[in-house]
Amino acid sequence: MKGLMHQRIQLAGSRISMVKMASWILFIMGISTGSLAASKTPDIILYTIDYPPYTIVSGNKVNGIDVDVVKAAFSEVSINAEIQAAPWKRILKNIEHGRVVGTISCSRRQDRETFMIFSDPISEILQVAVMSEQVDDRSINERIDLKAYSVLAVEGWGVEKELTNNQIEYSTTPSMDSGLNAVVYRGAGVFYTGELVTKYRARQLGLLDKIKIKRLDDVMPNKLHLCLSRDYPGNEQLLTEFNKGLKAIMENGRYQEIYDRYLLKK
Repeated sequence: MKGLMHQRIQLAGSRISMVKMASWILFIMGISTGSLAASKTPDIILYTIDYPPYTIVSGNKVNGIDVDVVKAAFSEVSINAEIQAAPWKRILKNIEHGRVVGTISCSRRQDRETFMIFSDPISEILQVAVMSEQVDDRSINERIDLKAYSVLAVEGWGVEKELTNNQIEYSTTPSMDSGLNAVVYRGAGVFYTGELVTKYRARQLGLLDKIKIKRLDDVMPNKLHLCLSRDYPGNEQLLTEFNKGLKAIMENGRYQEIYDRYLLKK
């Protein structure tokens, strides 16, 4: 009886593998021949975290600037992209092991290049010093000046590595909301985080008039990309198609329309 059950499990597993392989063969053939009809192109599922206004997770719904840009770019080349939310550490692990297609709103870093391939930039973030409106910020002009303050960073975000590389001590906070509340209500020194995400979330929380946002002279914008797993089948060609679509929406005005929709004109 156990032997029969084992044979059935093996057969079911083989069928699943064959279906998955057949789907990807059709996908790769469709791209290579230029035939990208919706009926022959499977959905591309990408994963992201809540990082407004780039990615906004509300229940089962995911939208935001980068979400809309990625979907529009794929739409230009007749690929239907679905984007879902998941924990960041799980996303990275699954990308590294080739279990998922990839993620969005992802920065290019040397330690990621071994298991990721990167699109042309889809947006950019600028890290800034955020503090209570009551803090005297005249002595904060460059990143090194943060050493004189108690610095907060969101746990697990790339900004942690930036602070570490610049030998700036910091403590972590679990979210954007907790970081903003810490500087406004709990006397925290400086919250080091992205400018647009800070403005967007502070406005929602009614805290925009209670904070200062200081740009630093030596901090340059960081590009965000569509980041795909190196080990997921068909991703090299998928990236090529995405870049074509991204270029198209930048030229036809759809890219700017997305920014305008979120009232974040460049």
